[in-house]
Amino acid sequence: MPPSNAQAFITLWTKGSAQLVANLRARVELVQAGGEMLPVTLCDARDRPNCYLCQPSTAYIDYGIEETRHFTHSPLLRRTLSGLLRGAAPLLRASGLDHQAQVNNWLLATNPPPPTGVLPAMQALARRHPDRAILLRSLNDATDAPLLAALRAAGVELLPARQVWIWHPRPATQGKPPSLPRDRRRDAALLADGQFDLHPGAAFTPQDYATAADLYARLYLQKYTPLNPHYTPAFLQGMAQTGLMRLTGLQANGALLGVIGTVALGGMLTAPVVGYRTDLPQSLGLYRRLLALAMAEAEQAQIPFHMSAGAASFKRNRGAKPAIEYTAALVSHLPTRNRIATAILAGLLTRIGVPIMRRYGL
Repeated sequence: MPPSNAQAFITLWTKGSAQLVANLRARVELVQAGGEMLPVTLCDARDRPNCYLCQPSTAYIDYGIEETRHFTHSPLLRRTLSGLLRGAAPLLRASGLDHQAQVNNWLLATNPPPPTGVLPAMQALARRHPDRAILLRSLNDATDAPLLAALRAAGVELLPARQVWIWHPRPATQGKPPSLPRDRRRDAALLADGQFDLHPGAAFTPQDYATAADLYARLYLQKYTPLNPHYTPAFLQGMAQTGLMRLTGLQANGALLGVIGTVALGGMLTAPVVGYRTDLPQSLGLYRRLLALAMAEAEQAQIPFHMSAGAASFKRNRGAKPAIEYTAALVSHLPTRNRIATAILAGLLTRIGVPIMRRYGL
């Protein structure tokens, strides 16, 4: 019997988490959810600073402060938001969320949708790890609304995290190809112009994986923020060779200039790895070409494409719709101090954070 996706994923952890994500300290185990196995990461509060994949204080405070860079047009708003975030740091520490067991964590910025039975799995983890908050990231109110309602009814706290964009491929009607938004048509034409060769992941060499990790770093760590996951060549190679991630490169004259890594689990496509030569002219459209590859993959599979956060106008112009993403936190087994702090934090994020996310596309 072939190993499950989660069992294949856990085989990558031969030398610890830093071999996969250089700025992450975590351990891994498995939990059963219904008839499916899911990976669970264990992170300790004492490991701060840690990657936001496993540490809410980094995600909400440190990363949140980084995101205020978008408000250069309003220095007062930027200072106000930074002050509010710093002021919330003691509350987040009091919640105990950094000392966690996180279910369905595949070390991706956007984890795939969890299977039916994830709530009982979270409750089982609370019994297994009674001193840890039990977290579940990457739930959004567009595609996960029934699960969010069930979690809320069970007393699980829902913490808004960011605004994301979900793109649904349009089905063909009466045998005719679906009509596409103008920018989507332009991207498809750009991808087909023959200027670059597609380099499939099955043909990647060790040097290609190293180049792919460097291209990702140029975009996500150097252009955006070093708080993003520091994916290593070993992570990209392991995810690709286990079939969990599909890597595709853009080549010109034998040189790898762009790469995208897509994950199709749980009935949704994500693209957690995108990178390209940021020093080349924007007119080459490397980012547009890479996203067009992912959209074509989603169209072929007829599944939604979770386009993550940011670049709101780019994604809206291609037909994506906004949604609020949440992190679910089961803390009912923790001391009163942790439960109260988590509830207050969830309330503040809902009343203050969500309107800001929607207004500014964060």
